[in-house]
Formats: sequence, structure tokens, C-alpha cells
Amino acid sequence: MRKIDELLIAAGKMQKEKQRSCSAIELSEATGMDRTTVSRYLNQLTREGSMRKSEGRPVLFEVVEEASKVISAVAYKPSPDKKDLDLIIGAYDTLQVAVQQAKAAILYPPRGLHTLILGETGVGKSMFAELMYRYALSSHVVAPDAPFIKFNCADYAENPQLLVAQIFGVKKGAYSGAEKDREGLLKKADGGVLFLDEVHRLSPQGQEMLFTFIDKGHFRRLGDSEQLLDAEVQIIAATTEDTGSFLLKTFTRRIPMSITLPPLRERTLSERYELIKTFIREESKRVSKAIYVNRSALVSMLLYDCPNNIGQLKSDLQLSCAKAFLCCKSKNKNYMMVNQGDLPPHMKKGFMDQKEKREAIDQLLKNRDDILKFSYDEQEEEILDYSEPMDTHFYDSIEKKLELLKNSGIEAEEINNILNIDIEKHFQKYLGNLPERFKRDEIEKVVNAEVLDMVDYILSYAGEKLKKAYDEKLFFGLALHLHSSIERIRSGGKIYHPKLNVVRVSYGDEFLVAMEVAKAIDERFNIEITLDEIGYLTMFLASNPYELDEDELLKVGVLVIMHGSSTASSMVTVANNLVGEDHGKAIDMPLNMKASEMYELVKEEVKSINRGKGVLLLVDMGSLTSFGEMLTEETGIIVKTIDMVSTLTVIEACRKAVLGRDLFDIYHSCID
Repeated sequence: MRKIDELLIAAGKMQKEKQRSCSAIELSEATGMDRTTVSRYLNQLTREGSMRKSEGRPVLFEVVEEASKVISAVAYKPSPDKKDLDLIIGAYDTLQVAVQQAKAAILYPPRGLHTLILGETGVGKSMFAELMYRYALSSHVVAPDAPFIKFNCADYAENPQLLVAQIFGVKKGAYSGAEKDREGLLKKADGGVLFLDEVHRLSPQGQEMLFTFIDKGHFRRLGDSEQLLDAEVQIIAATTEDTGSFLLKTFTRRIPMSITLPPLRERTLSERYELIKTFIREESKRVSKAIYVNRSALVSMLLYDCPNNIGQLKSDLQLSCAKAFLCCKSKNKNYMMVNQGDLPPHMKKGFMDQKEKREAIDQLLKNRDDILKFSYDEQEEEILDYSEPMDTHFYDSIEKKLELLKNSGIEAEEINNILNIDIEKHFQKYLGNLPERFKRDEIEKVVNAEVLDMVDYILSYAGEKLKKAYDEKLFFGLALHLHSSIERIRSGGKIYHPKLNVVRVSYGDEFLVAMEVAKAIDERFNIEITLDEIGYLTMFLASNPYELDEDELLKVGVLVIMHGSSTASSMVTVANNLVGEDHGKAIDMPLNMKASEMYELVKEEVKSINRGKGVLLLVDMGSLTSFGEMLTEETGIIVKTIDMVSTLTVIEACRKAVLGRDLFDIYHSCID
């Protein structure tokens, strides 16, 4: 369980006990976490809407009513020592009622209740029956060596007599070919559980024989009118059909417990994600290597129509992994990557439905990379903890992840793209989490006066050179960062920036200033600032922390310009509908319009949609391809241009812009 979840649970319990809100100090004492960590988590929970805080002093935090379900789900998440039924995905959500019924059926004295499991094809009825049996073992309801006999009635549906013989046994000579007495499944299951799948395939005669056994506790083999056989067996039956269509009322009346398993479409998105994660890890174990999944492919897996439920989901994922494995072998790659192109056609269609589920998808995949790793020998996908402060722990995380990805065989360009996303997200959250104001004497408890004096010099010098004012929030952040960097360099630790060249090009002026201040740092502290660290200093000098709270200001503008009466607007309409947000803008250029006239229209539109992170122009050909550099020179807005674009390029650009990706990250991902 994550520390932040533990804190949320503790706050909920304390609030309930004390009948009031609680402070960071109280929660720190209750959880054993340090005060700084507790404050950071509380602020994060407040931003996410799980808590709200008071305005006075001391600041008190209250768990909002809507978070109660979250607390319940996390607080009662099963631990490894839970019994099998508690470990099933959805045991504390959509399957909660089914699990409780199953436990009651197993534990009810003296030998449990016979049970009928209902549900569509592929919902997991067989697995659920087996988990009931395991629960009986772990609860000591049956002996440790109690048998579990599984039989599918559909296998003998065309021969009702043989079907009955399989279940009850047969006496020699009962029918042609019965050359000796044969024991049936009921006797083999004595002392344990008999699971009859597709029980509706059992003939009326067979159903009557079965409910006679349920009533009396004994039965006769087929063809035997004399000898009665006894057995203590709990019957678990399953069917995909309506119980009134094929089963006798006299039979169903004797099955006291009826459990309905919901179809996949009625399960929560998080449960479907857990199922996907489980199945991909199984494939990872099969091929003995980690499997990486592209985010767009994962969205398709989460949203596509899967009429045959969990069984179909598993087989579709196996097929997708098989295609990725073939690509891995044919191209001599050391890693497996499942992309959108590896999915079956019907699975790819799920990506088209993300508009309706956009908010749920964003919440589920929040803080996860564009590429997710699933491995059979790891508990969770590799994800950087963005709640950590930007200190040496941050550098260690980057270095650790760099080595992990290298060892997995992923190509250098993909590694840099993944790490760059990590750094951008962390950097934004880091500055966004800092207090608006601070007291210098409080910072001096953590950062020595010499470093603070250097930060004063850096921001004063950079402000003069760049004609830019820096606020206290950035002073605080840079001071903490510089303190950690100096300590790391002195201790011989490495500092790595995967997109140093992109930062250098994107923020040329800030990079030059960062190089100048690096010299001053070197002289003052007798160290050598690396180019990678200069990249991080550049990001500070290019930042405006007050803009980090406004999501709209973090998005790159996307403008599509095409020759023709409706080409651009049609592309943008499709992209915006699929992305679920009207982010992309379009200008259609009539064939008789002069380039100079169009340039003026584009310039005004670029000024209008720029939110501080630049604008990406997506054009078809001709003079439009030269607009970007001219606009940058004239307006000062960073504009990048991609020509000969397709609708897919427009969709990808809009998607990454909405996610808050950097202009150069979007640009390079669309041209690669």
C-alpha cells in the first residue's frame, strides 16, 4: 500500500474518532511519518479533491465525503495472507456480494450449501468454483486431501446416457460397451467438491438423479437398481443459460445458493486494468522477459467491446503479445513492445471510445508513462514516485530507471523519451507544490547561507539578462535544488538529463545564462557543474511557477493549416472528437488566397492560442512550410512546423498536447 493511501486512511479514522478535522502534526504522530512528508501528501490529496483544508491556523485537513469509497477500497485491500476468494480481482468492488455468498455457501454447516453459479460465457465461473474449493481447504471445512473434480457436461451433450454414466458411474452390462463396473465422478469427489460446468446440458433424467442425490445423500449407478452408494459431496454447478429455460424447477429448488457473476462490461475500469496486468504478466513469464505496452494500446485494451468477457480478453492479449514477440524476434530486439498495430482489429476500436471515458482513463493512468512495463517478477510497473522532493532521491530515481531500461534492451531514443516525460512531470509538480511565500530563516535550517547568497546572485543576474522577474516560489525551489546538486557532485554522484539538447534548443537564452552562472557556482564552491546540471538550471530559469497551477497554460497550441475548403477543419474535428477536447484549431486556405494574406491570419491565430509553451503548426505543403520560422522571429513565440501531415499525426499531436507534453517532445514524436 502506498504511503499516501495509508495517510488518507489514518486521516479518515482520526476524523471519525475525534469528530473533527486533524492537523499535519497529529497525522505525523499517528502514522510515524515525518512532518514534511505528511504535509506534502496532505497538499497532494487536497489538490486531488480527496481532502480539503481550513484557512486558519493551525491548518486542519478534512477527508471529503466522496473519498470515503477510496478509503474503504484501500483500507480493506487484501493482503497476501488472505484466503483465495479475498484475492480475486474485484473482491471488494463488483464481486463483493458474490464473494460473500461463496463464503457463506462453503462455511454453512454441516457441509456447506450446494451452489449454482450464473453468468455469461467467459466471466470466470470455472475459476470462481475452484476458488471456492480453495477457500474450503484454507478454512478447514474439508480435509487437506479433499478432491476437486471438474466436469463439463457439454462434452457429452450429444449422448445423454453417457453423460449420466460419467457422473453416477455405470454397472457392467448397463448398455452396449459397458464391459465392467465403473466408478462415477460423484464417488470420486467423495469428501470434496464436484463442479459441473454447463449443467443445463444435463438431461431431465440426469437432473432428477442429481436432485435425488442432493436430497438423500446416496445414488445408484446407471443400470444398477439394487445397490445404493453414499457420498459426501458439495455440488457447484454453473450455467450460461436462464435457469427457467433448461433446468427443472425441482432441480433448481434444491440448489439453495445462486451466485451471479457480472459480465466484463459491468466491471470497473480499474478491475479491467488489474485483469490486463495479470494476463500480461502471465505472458511475461511465458516468454521469460518483461513486456512493454504503449499507452494507446493499453487504452484500446481497456475500452474495446469484449462480448465473451474475461476469457476473450485473455486470448486477445495472448494474440497481441504473440505478435509483439514475433516482431521482437524478427528484428533481433532484446525487448517486447506491444503497440497499437499488434492488437486484433476489433481490439483497436477501443481507442475510438476514449472520449466518453476520458476522465476515468486519465485518473486510472495518472502519473504513468506513455510506455508501461509489466513483468512476472515484479509487483508493480516501474513508475517514478513523483511525490518525492527534487533532491538526490530524484537523481537516484532517474539513474535507477535509466539502468533498468538499458538492461531491458530498449533503444536509447525511446529511453530518453520516457525519462524526459518523467522529468517534465516531476519538475512541474515540484514547483507547483512549493509554498507561495517562505521565511528565509526557515530555509537556512536546510540550505546554508552561502547557497542562498548564490541563488540571490543567480536570479538577479538571470533577471537582468533575460528581462524577467523571478518570484519567491522559484527562489525557494532553486535553493533546495542547488543545495542537493552541490552535495551530489561533491560525493561523486552522476547527474543525467536525457533531453539536454532539446532544452538547449528550446531555451537558448536561458541556457547561455545558465552556463554563465555555472561558472560562478564552480568558483564559489570549488566544484565542476556538468552540462546535464546546466540543463536543469536552464529549466528553472525558463520557469514561471505561478503558471503551473493553470492546466491550460501548460498546453502546446496545435494549429492545422491545409489548402482546400475543408481539409484542415475536417482533420481537426476528427482529432478533437477522439481526444475528447476541443484543443486543435484549423484554418482552411482557399486555393486562390495569397500566401501573405494567409500568413497574417495564421499570425493572429498563433498569438491567440499560445499559452506559454509554443505552437505546433501542422501543414500540407508549399509556402505554409516556411511560416514557422517567420512567426518565431516576428512574435517571439516558439513555433515548430511539420509538413505533409496525416489525420493520425493531427490526432497524436493533439493527444500529447492535451496531456501537457513539451513542444519539442511532441514535434519529435510526430516526425520520428
